[in-house]
Amino acid sequence: MSRTAWTSSTRRSSTGTSAAAAGSRSPARMFGLYGRKGTIAPGADADVVIYDPVAEQVMSAETHHMNVDYSAYEGKRVTGRVETVISRGELVIDERKFTGRAGPGAYLPRGVTQYLC
Repeated sequence: MSRTAWTSSTRRSSTGTSAAAAGSRSPARMFGLYGRKGTIAPGADADVVIYDPVAEQVMSAETHHMNVDYSAYEGKRVTGRVETVISRGELVIDERKFTGRAGPGAYLPRGVTQYLC
């Protein structure tokens, strides 16, 4: 879930649980990946995000990890900030600093959407 989506959802009184469902569990089910994605369980390929929902920040290309020098959200004030990310057991963002490496992703073939089953 993006920062702007989190900011919008918290203004509408969404909970962290409903935000997690909207940002991970539901898409995983929609694309036939639930069980491998969208859940924290043994054998699942989960990323764990430690998120400060009350921290405020200003969006900027200078402070985000992108391969471009601009942001469509440049100067937008948002509520919420990622502090730490653990991907497949590897620390990739530590205290808001990227510590990961390029290329650890893997292709996952999709199954049938769970909405059709």
